[in-house]
Amino acid sequence: MAEGATDASWAGARILAGVAVVATLLWMLPGAMDRLDFDRAEILNGAWWRALTGQFTHWDGAHLFWNLTGVALLALWFRSVDGIFWVASGLGAALAIALGLLAEPSPLEHYRGLSGVVYGWFVAAVAWHAGGSRALRGSIAGIVLLWVLLGVWTEALPFLELGRTLATGTPVHATAHLYGIVGAWIGIGLARAAARFPVRGFASGGPGPAG
Repeated sequence: MAEGATDASWAGARILAGVAVVATLLWMLPGAMDRLDFDRAEILNGAWWRALTGQFTHWDGAHLFWNLTGVALLALWFRSVDGIFWVASGLGAALAIALGLLAEPSPLEHYRGLSGVVYGWFVAAVAWHAGGSRALRGSIAGIVLLWVLLGVWTEALPFLELGRTLATGTPVHATAHLYGIVGAWIGIGLARAAARFPVRGFASGGPGPAG
């Protein structure tokens, strides 16, 4: 493979690595979690950036570890996907999560974590770029989406919510995962529609396997 092709194929992995590095550095920086997390009161008082930076913050080491594991798996499985895919879908997911949390009728005062963006990335990447038939890709993406919807529904059931909290080390706000999936789809849809962003797999004939 030519050097240029190799560089292009790893562009997405580099972007994901950058996300992981930022999240790790923030975790190591004293006081960063409290100053940058999603804090509804602070956001409504003008600190709007916390709606986005909060997704790079984490509650504890286990929370950070599991989210970085998800990012690493994405980089491994979908490293040939163009960088613009990760940028467009990631921004779409992050914005959707921020707006969704702010608009919820039962306000969430604090939120931390990359899991919503990771869910959005995964479903979008499987559905648009993974190998195999379109039916297979759609089935995998659908199963993950169903899992998230089930999580949203079971948040109202204390026993199941307690089980997820014990497994992950922190309470899970599954609705944010749903926001991330919807936002990622919107992001890649906009990228696909923009002719100046030629993304592999976004040809006019429809999505296809990554090159």
